[in-house]
Amino acid sequence: MEKEIILREMKILIEKMQIQIRDEANQSFGSLDYHLKDLEDKLLTETYLSPLYNIKLPRWIGEYGNTKIEEEIGNTAGKINRFIIEYFGGNDVVNEIRKEHNKKLGF
Repeated sequence: MEKEIILREMKILIEKMQIQIRDEANQSFGSLDYHLKDLEDKLLTETYLSPLYNIKLPRWIGEYGNTKIEEEIGNTAGKINRFIIEYFGGNDVVNEIRKEHNKKLGF
């Protein structure tokens, strides 16, 4: 997996989130705004390129009854999370890194 592919997908996700936020018929009550700002910050600082990073979305994304764009947001975020795991060597490698990180934090 190449860094440029992850970057492209992050930009696509941001665009989809912006479309949803602007749609007055499908209000996200500010929760999507919050997650969009976090995502934009991660993109600017490139902190998404970490085996510890996982895209966070409001929990209502992915629930039954979501609009087409909300489904696309959830699917794109899941795809990016999988790409990041692949970028860092796969599930086993990333899980080990995360386990060591959590151990250092006392969990």
